[in-house]
Order: sequence, then C-alpha cells, then structure tokens
Amino acid sequence: MLCCFQLEAQFLDEHCGQQAISTFYELNNAVVINQRNEIENFTQDWIKNYQEQPFQNREVVTIPVVVHVVWHHAEENIPDLQIESQIDATNADFRKLNANLNALPTEFFDKAVDVEIEFCLATVDPFGNATNGITRTETFYENIATTFAPGNELRIFQDDLGGKDGWPPNKYLNIWVGSTGGFPLGFACMPGTCPALEDGVIVDPLVFGTTCNTKAPFNLGRTTTHEIGHFFNLNHIWGSDSDECEEDDLVEDTPLQDGPHFGCPNYPISSCGSNDMFVNYMDYSDDECLAMFTEGQKLRMLAALNGPRSGLLTSNGCGLINPSPRSLNNNSILIFPNPVRECLHIDVDIDNQTPILITLHNAMGQRLFTSTNTPDDVRSVDVTSLVPGVYFVNFEVGNQSVTKRIVVE
Repeated sequence: MLCCFQLEAQFLDEHCGQQAISTFYELNNAVVINQRNEIENFTQDWIKNYQEQPFQNREVVTIPVVVHVVWHHAEENIPDLQIESQIDATNADFRKLNANLNALPTEFFDKAVDVEIEFCLATVDPFGNATNGITRTETFYENIATTFAPGNELRIFQDDLGGKDGWPPNKYLNIWVGSTGGFPLGFACMPGTCPALEDGVIVDPLVFGTTCNTKAPFNLGRTTTHEIGHFFNLNHIWGSDSDECEEDDLVEDTPLQDGPHFGCPNYPISSCGSNDMFVNYMDYSDDECLAMFTEGQKLRMLAALNGPRSGLLTSNGCGLINPSPRSLNNNSILIFPNPVRECLHIDVDIDNQTPILITLHNAMGQRLFTSTNTPDDVRSVDVTSLVPGVYFVNFEVGNQSVTKRIVVE
C-alpha cells in the first residue's frame, strides 16, 4: 500500500509521481528492493545478449489497454473519443510517427527510434466477453487518484474503496484516469515495484487525450506516453535525483543531465558536460517539445516485455470476437461536455457506416447547423458563436433518429 504523508509531500510541484512511489516501496520493503535488483540484472543481461545476436526482423508488439475512468465531477467522465485520441497519440509517439519529429535538434534526430510497440483498447475482457476497453465508475471522492483510505491505500485502485479494481496486470495495461488535483499529472509503477492491485498507470483526466483537451501545455497526450515509459522500466532521463551529474537513467545513449526541464527550452542547453536531451519523452518539457525515445530506451522496454511484463505478449485482450451489431440509439451517442462553452464533442458508436445527418436547432426550432458525415468522421463542433441557452442536436440514419439536449453557457 502507499503511504499518504510521504507521497503527498513528494507530489507537490511534480509532473510525475513515479519517483515518490518507487522511493516509498524500496525504503519500506526489502522484497521490492530485491525484485528491482533482479529485474535490473535481467535487463542488462537481456540487452547485452540482444545486441550480440544477429539482426532479426521483429514483429510489432500490440499491448491491450483497459482505461478505468473514475470520476466525481461530470467533466472528469471523459468521452470515448478522447480516450481513443490518447491511444492514437501514444501509438504515434512509440512508433516514431509523431507530428513534431522534424522539430528535433539535428544532434538528436538520428537517435530517435521506432520502439515497435503499439497499444489497443481491449476488445476481450478477462472473462472472454466483448468490451470496448473502457470502464466507468462514479465515485464519492474528489481527487480520487491521490485520496487515501484509512488503511493508507489509494482509493482509485479498489471497488470497495470508491475506485475501480484493475484487470489482471499480466494480461492488460491498466490505465486509471482520475483526478490527481493537478499534482502530479500522472504516475506509474515500475516493474517489480507495486503489488498487482496497483500495477499500472494513473493520469489526470485534464491531460489525457488530445480531442477537446485544452489543458495546454499538456494537451498532446505525452503525460501518458511518459508514464507508460515508466511502466516499461524507463527512468527519468536525469536518473532518480535532481542536481546530481553522478545520477544516471541506466541508458547509454541518453546524455547525463542534472535535472528535469520545464517549458520549451531553447537548444542547446547543457549540463554535466553535454547538451541535454530535453526533447526526450522521459523529461518534463511541455508536450509540444517532447518528441523521442532512444535505442537504449527501446531496449530497456523490450527487456521489460521479455521479462517482468512478458505476460502481455500472450494476452488475448485484443483478440477478435463477434460483437452484437450496434445501431443508432440514445446510448450509442455521447455528447460531452454538457453544459458546454467552447467545444462540443460528439462520439457516435454504431456499426452502420451510412452517412449520418446531424442538425442543431435552438429552443425555437430554428435550424442553425447541418452536417452529413460517416459515423467515424463525427468529431466536435465549435459552439463559441452560439448565445447561451438550450439547444437540440438531432442525428438521423435512415429511419432511425435520436435527439440530444445541450446547454450552451
């Protein structure tokens, strides 16, 4: 379990709370220390053996993800499409398909690699049933991700504490999306650190996903990329401590640096006798300035996948099933947020790809907006030009029709 007074003290003014979690477990549990040492020994041996083997083509690994949305305020109950946008953004980051790749300094451009790991929202749950890879839990507790029960257990991890039980961590990457209160933005468990009940990633909903995410400068989904890096055994690029050039992240091709960077530094910026790689996903720079993993970091993640995270390689979480057809109905359309001020998000979840007619009417029945899209192309609508009041959004496919009421503030 996590200790509230130690974690709260270390969470302040931090982007990521991983170090606080690791420090607590390693200081208070000799078993964890031994596990971490064994995992590190395995990691170094695996990397050495891998580098000595002849080059072999390797298939891209797909990791099944389950996202547990645990919400207290309605705006924390983020829509499916926002969750899907995070999966897309993380896949781009891990596959070296991120849009800002060309902005890398020349010194680091050739060091950026395709990690060859992808992520999918699970389609099969632990019981073999169809799923969309998303669970939703309304909780009584504010800031559920950093709220502790009397036994010093984080509530977000357990049903009976107001949170959500995780799925088996040897078969799924569990991501809990719940309010941290703003600090940290997220945290994760390194392999061998946390008990199975808590093994996964936590991210604040304000920085999760890219669709309708206005939490700049953390609106490109890179908090989640950073935390998944920890899940696969990556340290912060400066190591475990700040202001210490002797500390290392145990990766050969990332330069030593004396601490994290914030904002978007101007290249070059130096410490420890070399230029700092502030564009690395494992630093604290703003999302728009993070753009790369290195070959050494890739090898550490592959070692984790072939060691302490190896169960994910044989998971059927993204297996094919034959779900029941999804037709247009009230439950197949999600509108968020409501009330809305700027960006109205629309998520249509149906199998039929027939063009869908979307119309917006005011309370007087006047038509203000019309659009025809396939369901997959329905995304969001800018409502900043509308005067505050009640409006109605109507969706039509063939002879099926659904109307949603919205309030513009």
